[in-house]
This record gives sequence, C-alpha cells and structure tokens, in this order.
Amino acid sequence: MKLKLGYGRVSTVEQFCSQSLARQIEDLERHGVDQVFWDIESGNSLDKENFEKVIELIKQGKVDTLVASAWDRLCRNQQVAEMLKAVLREYGVKLFLINQGFVDLDTAMGELSADFQILYSVFERKMIIERVQRAHANRRSKNIAWQVVPFGYKNINGVYALDTDPCVCPLEERPLHYAELENEPDSSPQLLCWSKAQIAREMIEGFLELRKAARVLERVHARFGPSVKKERKPIPGLVLPGSVSGLKRWLRNPVLQGHTCYQKYPRKGAYPDISEWKITSNTHPDQVLMLEEESKEIEEIISSSHGKIGQPDRAFYLTGKIVCQECNGKCNLTSNGTSNKKHRYYGCGHARTYCNNRKLTKIEYIEEAIIYQIAKRANEIHFEHQDALPEIPESSRITEIKQKIADIEKLEWAAYDRDLTKLKKDLQRELETEMNRPQEVAQQIIRHPQARKINFWYTLAKIEREIFYGKLVESVVISNGEVTTVNLRV
Repeated sequence: MKLKLGYGRVSTVEQFCSQSLARQIEDLERHGVDQVFWDIESGNSLDKENFEKVIELIKQGKVDTLVASAWDRLCRNQQVAEMLKAVLREYGVKLFLINQGFVDLDTAMGELSADFQILYSVFERKMIIERVQRAHANRRSKNIAWQVVPFGYKNINGVYALDTDPCVCPLEERPLHYAELENEPDSSPQLLCWSKAQIAREMIEGFLELRKAARVLERVHARFGPSVKKERKPIPGLVLPGSVSGLKRWLRNPVLQGHTCYQKYPRKGAYPDISEWKITSNTHPDQVLMLEEESKEIEEIISSSHGKIGQPDRAFYLTGKIVCQECNGKCNLTSNGTSNKKHRYYGCGHARTYCNNRKLTKIEYIEEAIIYQIAKRANEIHFEHQDALPEIPESSRITEIKQKIADIEKLEWAAYDRDLTKLKKDLQRELETEMNRPQEVAQQIIRHPQARKINFWYTLAKIEREIFYGKLVESVVISNGEVTTVNLRV
C-alpha cells in the first residue's frame, strides 16, 4: 500500500521554537498522513535534507499523495518547483495543499494555477527580502539590537539585555523527587533553575578551561540534556549551539562584549570575515557576558586550533608549527601502538607522494628541542644584559596611538565631546591590541626568570604548554626523524 506523506517547513530555529512548525505538523496529521517530514531551512534552498527524502520515496514508487500547507512550504524556488511538478506527474503522485485542496497538474488550467502560485511564492520571497533589507538598514542607522539575538540575550525595546529568566534545571541539580513532578507545568519554579545567561557564561568559562569547542559542547549538552545530533529535535526555548563551528561563531560575537554588530551573517552562502563586520562599541556595557581580555584569549585559542580538528588524541598544540625541511610542507600528527601505550609522531604530509622525508619524528624529541631552545634563548638574553634588562622597545604604531590619546587629553572640552570620547576609547582598545601582539607577549615570557630553567618547562601540563608554545614558537623544522631547527618569535 502506498503512503500518504506530509511535508512541513520553517526557515529558522526561532520559528520552530515559536511552534509554527508544530502547527503545520498538527494540520498534516489531521489530514491523515502516514508520515510527516519537515525541515528547518530556507524555502529558496536547494539542499533540504528531508525534502530530498520525500522526493526519493516518490521516485521509489512508494507514495500516493503528498500533503503540505501551501506551495510556499514546499519551496520558494522556481527551479525546485519545476522539478517537483515533473516528479509528481511522472510517478502519478497526487498533490494536496491544505489551503486550496487537490492540485491538478494533468490539465492546462491546473498547471497554470500551480504556476501562478509558484510565481507568487517566489515574488513574495523577493518582497520579504526587500522589506528585511530596509528594516536592517534602519536598524543599523539607529544602532538597534538585531532581531536574532545570540544565546544568553534577549531584545528589549531594541536593546540587548541578558536573559536571566530561569528556563532549565541541570540534570545533576534536579530535585530528588523529580519523578513526582511529571504533571508540573513547564514554567514551574520547581523545574527551573538556570537562566540562558548563566548557561552562556558557563560555556565561556568552559572554553577558557578546556580550550576545545567539542569538549565544551559535550559538557554543556550532558548537563542540560539536548543532544548535539542534528536528527534530534532541539528543546523549545533552549536552543544551544549544536556544532563546533556554531559555538565558535557564538564566542566571537561582539554582542557578548557589550557591542552591537551587523553584517556578520552569511551572504551568498558564506559567513563574512570578522574584518567585514560593522561594529558599534559599548551599546550595552552593563549587559556583558565576556570581558575584553577573555575575548582576546578565546580568539587566540580559536586561531591557533583552526583546521586541526580530527588529529589523533587531540594533541593540537604543535600542529601547524611543524614543517618539513625537504619540501617546506606542513607536517601531520600520527600515532601507533596499543591504546595503553600510544606513540605519537609528526611526519611530512607529502611523504607518500613527492617528498623523500619519510621518517617520522617523535613528539618527545620535538618537545625536548623546543624546551632546550627556549631555555637557551632565555639565558642568552639574561647574560647579554646582566646589569639590567632593557625595556622592550615600543613599535611605531604603539607610540603613534599613545601620542593621539595624549593630544585628545590635552583638549579642555574632550570630556564633553561625544565624538572625541568615542575616538579615545577606540584608540585605547587599539593600544591594548597592539601591546598584546604575539611579539610583545613573547618578549615578556622569555624575560621571566623561570624561563631560563629547563625543569620549569618539563613540569608544565599539556594545556599550559599549548599556551606558551603558541606565544613563543614560530615553527619547528624536522628531517629524517630529527629536529633540525626551532624558530622562536624572540
């Protein structure tokens, strides 16, 4: 017996949480469908996972009728609509739209009616885009908070505010008699404990501690219940970041630091670079989730681990810094041995093709060479300046910024001029960034008395080595199973 399938769609997770999709599914079930498929995806998208499953079932000859609320729930794309009509006709599948009834695609009048509806849904989408663009331009001109707020916040009259309303109870903190609370309403104080703002702060602190987005997601989803897997439905009202890339985008969001940001969402399928974002500073300074120092550290962690996911044992703190002497290519991490005693190595990524450097180099040898070179350089600096270490020379840009700040402070009316006050704050932030560049930080580390002691470096935990190596080591060159050069930033 062939199936009567229902299909529903909403464009965003927010629409899902507002029960828009739930209402569609209820309508479909009332019309007696055997199975419901649904997507959270743009109607213009050519890549809708469950829509493709429906098409595949139709092509397998298993479907008698396809039911949807309206044409625009099936698609808002002319190309997809033509494909769908052709498939329905070829396999003799009836189309029933709840807002109009059966669609007859076998007659000229029926197909004309369908074409008009498709054209209208495409036209309506373009009109929506134009209205949204005008609304966005108006928001940018008035520095109004974005409609889609990052997790941990809510939009109150166009201003970002921390979402401190209790919404969920962590699994380990649930009441001892939780089984007796089955009939309690979802908003019951007995069931609620943590707010989204608290969970957001927990994710930030977790990332600074664990330094790996995947591990943060594992911890958070284990504590609060929703699965990271896409096939699981998100819990309405608590949509946590569900992927490594999603968590990293959230952590980089300037809203968390008290700024309003525009133009950071995908355009033509790709997220724009951070440098392209339009940021208005300090729009909600009393509603901050992340300090500026924390933001800088998070950015360094993300930048240093970019593109290194998937290596064995997650030992990423050297990946990207190991270079082959023969072909100058990047080296990959590999391992062998039993689960109890694994040996890890770095080897040239081109060794199996055109590079002759095919012998692997043990991580232990690489670490020994790095530690020896750091301690050696620290002692060289110390003995070169036994009387007193000279101050680290300022870069020309730091000197220039300091001079501009001093010139502003000399003006009597500077404290009362909004533009000058804003300019001064921007310069101070730029000064902090310049003074925390890797070269300046590396100089401070290498001059510390502990840096001269080899034993100090061997006592560091892996996560501590990741931090220091990221600041000090530029690259390590290997050849034929040995370390030939360690290049430091100082």
